[in-house]
Amino acid sequence: MVESPSPVRADPSQCNEFPEGQGSETVEGYYQPAEIERVVQKLEHTGQGVTTDVIGTSNQGRPIYSVRVGSGAKVVFLQAGIHANEPTGTIALVNVLNSLSDSSRRSQQIREAVTIVAVPQLNPDGAIPYQRENHQTWDDTVSMFPQLAGAPSAFYHSLPGPRFWSDPRVPGFDLNRDFNPDFDYAPQAGHLPGSGSVRGMYLTPEARASRDLYTALEQEFGLVDVFVDLHNQAPCNTFDDGDAHTPDLHTPMSISAQFLRDPGSHGAGTMYPNFGWDASRRANVAAWEGVQRGGSTFSGVTRYPQNLNLAGSANATYQLRGSASVLMEAGRQRHANPQWRHGFIAKVHELAMMGIIDSLVDNTFEDIDPNRYEEIPVRNG
Repeated sequence: MVESPSPVRADPSQCNEFPEGQGSETVEGYYQPAEIERVVQKLEHTGQGVTTDVIGTSNQGRPIYSVRVGSGAKVVFLQAGIHANEPTGTIALVNVLNSLSDSSRRSQQIREAVTIVAVPQLNPDGAIPYQRENHQTWDDTVSMFPQLAGAPSAFYHSLPGPRFWSDPRVPGFDLNRDFNPDFDYAPQAGHLPGSGSVRGMYLTPEARASRDLYTALEQEFGLVDVFVDLHNQAPCNTFDDGDAHTPDLHTPMSISAQFLRDPGSHGAGTMYPNFGWDASRRANVAAWEGVQRGGSTFSGVTRYPQNLNLAGSANATYQLRGSASVLMEAGRQRHANPQWRHGFIAKVHELAMMGIIDSLVDNTFEDIDPNRYEEIPVRNG
């Protein structure tokens, strides 16, 4: 489904990044919840041992599906659609699942070496109005957790209206601030409203569904080897190519292993002894190399700005618990941009995911020098 790619050198006349609330808001070409259900049913009937499950329901009662491919001892957890206005990862994840469930020799090798568990669309309620957040009022939340009555709402709950990174049509939560490495945590009124640098509270059924799936994988495998969360960034991000006489280059994807400024203050190495910085850096390098194998058109992958401090994110939570954690942010988001269309961006995601999977299958993952992570150029801004 890859469309004709465009050159990646920055050209302001070609990269049209509209402000939030303007530009294209079409969902054409993206998966809606009913389509995900059909995709999952089709995958289960491939005859290649694919199994599917409903790992929970959204706040509005929509099913949240997981797809499992392979039976190997190493497990990779792939998640897309946590921000529903960043839908290209879902396309890429479906494409990867379709490829891995075919009858080719390589797909069979992968299925024998690795178990891949994927959530194609964690936030189906947000996909309907095409917004970052889920669909959940604060009253809904208090009805689930009466101990929160009278407390201020969580900082990551939004009412309808324009915001810097989203324009919600209905009230809801940013699901990627709702995670906590303490899987037994119960919400407490005294912890509200919270902030981005502290842990989330599992106030949403969607985040709890992801947590419960991760818990089941931990119980089965002992350790979830790799966790990947698929996002979209704005389309016109650039990086310095080192040539002062030429414009900076556009980056089709930013990746990161860094989510906490001080992991030790969150229990890394003590409460969570399996925290592995090197493993996360290796996984990011594997993703970077996977995209490079796609050719020069797909080059220009960058590191996401290395100042993240998002303790309530899925990446930080699962990294603390021992997973090699990879954030993948590929442009475009919901902005109109004629330069890179969603088929091309989905392909960038696919190449990065397969770079990780191939390194595990071919037993080259542990040979990756984690210090090469610092060779990946940092995205501007």
